[in-house]
Amino acid sequence: MSSTKSFQRINSLSFTPNNKYFSLSTTDGWSICSTKPFQKLLQRKIPNCSISLCSLLSGSNIVALVGSGSENEFPNSTLLLYDDSQEKTILTLKFNYAITAVKVTHFELIVCTGTALFLYSLRDLTPLGQYATYDNPNGIVDILIDPTTNSLSLLATLGVQKGELKILRLANESTKAFNFKAFTNEINCMSLSKKGEMIAVTSNLKPDIIRIFNCADRVSLIFELQKPSKIKKIVLSNLIVGTKNTKKSEQSLNSQKETTKKKKSKEKQSTDSEITSISFNIDNSLLATSDSNGNIIIYSLARVLHKVDRFNHINNRSQQKNDHNTICGETGRELSFRVLLDYAEWENILIKTQSLQRSIVTFKGREKLYMITQDGLFNQIRILITTGEIILTQNIWFSGKNKKKNSLKQKFKNVKKKNIHSNIGKEFNKTKNNNEKIINKK
Repeated sequence: MSSTKSFQRINSLSFTPNNKYFSLSTTDGWSICSTKPFQKLLQRKIPNCSISLCSLLSGSNIVALVGSGSENEFPNSTLLLYDDSQEKTILTLKFNYAITAVKVTHFELIVCTGTALFLYSLRDLTPLGQYATYDNPNGIVDILIDPTTNSLSLLATLGVQKGELKILRLANESTKAFNFKAFTNEINCMSLSKKGEMIAVTSNLKPDIIRIFNCADRVSLIFELQKPSKIKKIVLSNLIVGTKNTKKSEQSLNSQKETTKKKKSKEKQSTDSEITSISFNIDNSLLATSDSNGNIIIYSLARVLHKVDRFNHINNRSQQKNDHNTICGETGRELSFRVLLDYAEWENILIKTQSLQRSIVTFKGREKLYMITQDGLFNQIRILITTGEIILTQNIWFSGKNKKKNSLKQKFKNVKKKNIHSNIGKEFNKTKNNNEKIINKK
């Protein structure tokens, strides 16, 4: 007997800056989950209303919501700040163009549209800045939060020109902005390091190349990573939760490839996938990327960063003469960095998950990595830096038709499921009152 049950489709995924929570927007609402341990905290269903973006203000009940579509009750050009504890909208912002990304801190609100970035103060909603960007349909933006003040300290987004990035430094109520050229073609993905001293960038025409720049004092190319042709592969489905990877799990992938041509074609397709997220660990000794096919690559940066530091110390005087914000600086310098690309003893690791869809990753601390996919898979893994061994600690399907495949028993007793009967999509049509502001921005 065939089932006609339809499952919600996930439109977007995002981690909070502290990585304690992640939010997902779906075709019928939005949800909030915790990462340590995994638990679905909130699930809100909105009748006949699809949510394209959802961003949680960490440590609060406030979420930023964006609809999907231009003609329905909740368009993609309108942003709602919704207080879930009071079950009401506290702020509405309307824009002339579709919103492609939203970030919320305790004191700031960041909104990206197709060709601009808007920065607001959450205290009184005064504009802190409006910056023109290159065409940004994917909402490429990353932020860094000052842990002492919980306020925005660093922001990175697209510049005005193709292949250009813009860095905003916010300190003492002042903002310093500067641009630099990362690629000659369009940027596909980028990410700041946990302390903001480096930024990793990829382009759409060179998806296998990751350029890592120093942005602490002056912008300069540190080195360039390229996906190696030979790479150690680990299949998460062959691992048992709480155990290390073994040679058996690695060999099983090779045997599976040799048995069927079908899986060879899938492997070939994965090489053509694009990078969807990048993350540094806390001390920049590891870098992780995820792609549109649910794969993760772990790069060990410890040895190469040590060699780059030695190279910088030896050649410090010669580099001071070429202090320019260019793609690679001097040609000789670029070649020297390429020679230094000697990876760690355990080289790099390709982790194949059970998902074949878009995924995002983020490091928590030094060895812990979280991954979520657009078909509803949450993985937590630990990478032993000294040996390169992988320990799978959480493997949970939290959404869609694969929920029954969970390898861990989930407890959803505390999940607050609710249908919002007063359609949230109608909130932006309400008139201005004491608890809500409607502001039109060009």
